[in-house]
Amino acid sequence: MAITFHSGEDRMVKRFIVDRAGRCVCPPEVPVCVCGEEPTLRKGKVLTPSEKELEENPRSASARLRSAVRTSAPLAETGGEV
Repeated sequence: MAITFHSGEDRMVKRFIVDRAGRCVCPPEVPVCVCGEEPTLRKGKVLTPSEKELEENPRSASARLRSAVRTSAPLAETGGEV
């Protein structure tokens, strides 16, 4: 889980999750996946402040809570990234 308060921070977190969510690169014509791409993270919902919270604290408008769940797939070599 990560809470971001700025669009730049949110973009970094979003890219981190998307890069590790794994995407099938097989052509759409292929009925079954043959590329073997396995996701290491599964994306969760993005939560934003409620209307009530925005009324009480207008500065919370830019806050985003992003979450991801680790899958059982092994971690890929990332070249030193964590």
